[in-house]
Amino acid sequence: MPVDSAVQRRILLVLAAAQMLGGVGVSGAIAVSSLLASRLSGSEAVGGLAQTGIVIGAAVASFVVARVAARSGRRPALSLGYGVAALGGAGAVLAVAVGSAPVLLAALVLVGAATAAGLAARFAATDLARPDRRAGALSMIVWATTVGAVAGPNLAAPVQAAAGNAGLEPATGPFLLCTGAFALAAIGTWAGLRPDPLLLARGAEGAAAGPPPDAAEVRAALRTSPAALLGLGAIVMGHLLMVGLMSMTPVHMDHGGATLAVVGLVISLHVAGMYALSPIFGWLADHIGRRRCSCSPRCSCSRPGSCARWPGRTTPLCSRPVLCCWGSAGREGWWPARRCSPTRCRYGSAPASRDSPTSR
Repeated sequence: MPVDSAVQRRILLVLAAAQMLGGVGVSGAIAVSSLLASRLSGSEAVGGLAQTGIVIGAAVASFVVARVAARSGRRPALSLGYGVAALGGAGAVLAVAVGSAPVLLAALVLVGAATAAGLAARFAATDLARPDRRAGALSMIVWATTVGAVAGPNLAAPVQAAAGNAGLEPATGPFLLCTGAFALAAIGTWAGLRPDPLLLARGAEGAAAGPPPDAAEVRAALRTSPAALLGLGAIVMGHLLMVGLMSMTPVHMDHGGATLAVVGLVISLHVAGMYALSPIFGWLADHIGRRRCSCSPRCSCSRPGSCARWPGRTTPLCSRPVLCCWGSAGREGWWPARRCSPTRCRYGSAPASRDSPTSR
């Protein structure tokens, strides 16, 4: 569509900055939430629920963010997601201060809204992109997450020490960082996403805003699109395996005597495995096809899983390559799924032809 390239570049910069801040908050929360939930409750099972709470919050918030975007545009939708996550971060600070595991789990559900906003921002990057450059635009926003997501866990130990030096409960430090990062992301998207990319795309194509797609439309879009089913299946299976391992890794390492700094390093390497190579896979998706691109990282799933089961190999040295490889397998379902979202079917361009790279 004929859109000023300067507008698209500015929108991508705003989205990338918000992704960096959101990455700091989400990855920082992941690094410490399992440990804190386990210690506050005295139960490792509750420690595993910390990551589950974030995932559930992201799932619920994704529906809200999508419906707000369909009705009012990306700017209010993304700002809402990050704003709710900031409230969750503040709730987590309160939970740690009073020593309540239930309050912490409830707050982490709200923190999951930042994940939903971060995922929605990827689609916002493609609203104004050329059809043959959508995967590339999406991948650059995914890559921007790497900076914040790698920094977040490694900042956990320093901000914990800083909170203690300031006379606060040391464990509140990482969540204070999360709260600030989410608040800045919310303010930045609200102030910077002007014009709104989704509203601008609709105007360029002469499409009027309508009600969000309902459940029947979503099911119909999935049934009629093999690429959407492939993307959905790839995402579900990759995250089922990856999150199952990732949620208990901090607790497992804590048993081995790992410090918070080491736990943060391992989690950051896992996140780097998820996002660092995204520009390469985005380029491949645009040029060789999304189905082919989505298959290659899945081959890495079995190898690190077997490494984790070696007797005596429970040290952080073993954990780092395991989580890094698992991270790369959790990323690639986005490419085939991207072109089949119900919102794009309604407001965006039609699916590409079978002969184009985006349909392979």
